[in-house]
Amino acid sequence: MKNMRQWLLLILMLWSQIGYTADYAKPQIAPMSGPAIQGVACLGFATVVIIATYITGPMEALMLVSGAQHVATGPITLFIPIMSILGGGSCALAATAMPSISWMLDQSENIIFNYVSADIGSDGTLLASIRPMSESEIQSTGCIVGAVAGFTASMLSSPMEVAMLASGATTIVSNTPLLGLGLLATTIASGCTIGSLTAVPIVAFLSNYGTMGDSFFAAIAQQFFGNNVEYVQTP
Repeated sequence: MKNMRQWLLLILMLWSQIGYTADYAKPQIAPMSGPAIQGVACLGFATVVIIATYITGPMEALMLVSGAQHVATGPITLFIPIMSILGGGSCALAATAMPSISWMLDQSENIIFNYVSADIGSDGTLLASIRPMSESEIQSTGCIVGAVAGFTASMLSSPMEVAMLASGATTIVSNTPLLGLGLLATTIASGCTIGSLTAVPIVAFLSNYGTMGDSFFAAIAQQFFGNNVEYVQTP
């Protein structure tokens, strides 16, 4: 009996030491950097788009977005242009939009507190501090706005005709998912590019020379854009 107790005590001591060592040696996962988050967004969205392309009809989708008249002779020759056009475009779109999405998620609680509750101080100062956007986040927001504007304008006109004219395609779209892929590769991607490149100068122009004389709008401009743009209040 005494020997059994000694063995149990030894096992418990070893077990506790193993547990302590495991806790001590447990690796600490560092937060992802901005480029890493953009890379994950690129990989994830491009994968989804390519899978959707193969589900809806890869050859028809390729002929729509590229205006191609030649039918692919094998799976590799079909995959490479799909990867280049739809995969590359969707990767760039997701990577460009991700900084703004990350900023919105990070600041969502303060944004909701300020704008849903309309909790503004008597001097027009927002009571919950919002971290100002960096220039890359402003560009990213411009990408999202431009992409939404391009998609909305296409849908309000003639989306099928817009997709065919933008890509030079002669193939008639047979279903809605293919039309979505066509718009993604043309007007949505182009809207993102235009929006991201023009966002910073537009924000600077509006903040300096816009009609933001009201303290509410002045506070919003200062909270969102901070020192990235010089705000001058109009009289």
